[in-house]
Amino acid sequence: MAEEFRRRPLDDWEIAACEDAIQTDHERLAFIVLLHTGIRITEFIRLRKEDVYARREYAVIRSLKSSRNRQVPLTSPQARTLLEGWFSVRSPIGYSAQKWQTTLRRLGKRAGITRVLTPHVLRHSFATQCLRGSFSWLSGPVDIRSLQQALGHSSLSVTERYLVYVEGMGLRGFRSS
Repeated sequence: MAEEFRRRPLDDWEIAACEDAIQTDHERLAFIVLLHTGIRITEFIRLRKEDVYARREYAVIRSLKSSRNRQVPLTSPQARTLLEGWFSVRSPIGYSAQKWQTTLRRLGKRAGITRVLTPHVLRHSFATQCLRGSFSWLSGPVDIRSLQQALGHSSLSVTERYLVYVEGMGLRGFRSS
């Protein structure tokens, strides 16, 4: 139960509270890019200027686990702008995972979130927001296979875990028109 609560994606009010509580460029970069791309913290740290194709709206994530790289949609104008600004000064994003985790933890506390805000909670939040079609820059809900590719899951069953957080998703294909 505690594990489930810790990994539960952010509710809409929690996302809004975090956005309102952002005070630094580091907080803004970490929160927005991780929330709007769903990439892992290690992928975020290793992201380089030459990996981001802003005009084509994607980034290449270089895999640590296999020799296969993947493309992650970068359709959020806010995330693209933040990355372009960051990379005008430095590349890769850098710093340690612990530094970014501490940055997010402080942001979550300031926003009044009762659980710890982690990069992985933002990854879960990205997945559920995509399945709901909740991001304003999406044209609608994202299909589960596309989400699987974006998250870099080798198995669809791993991606399907997010369906539990999306009301009615499990029965979508069975609804009458």
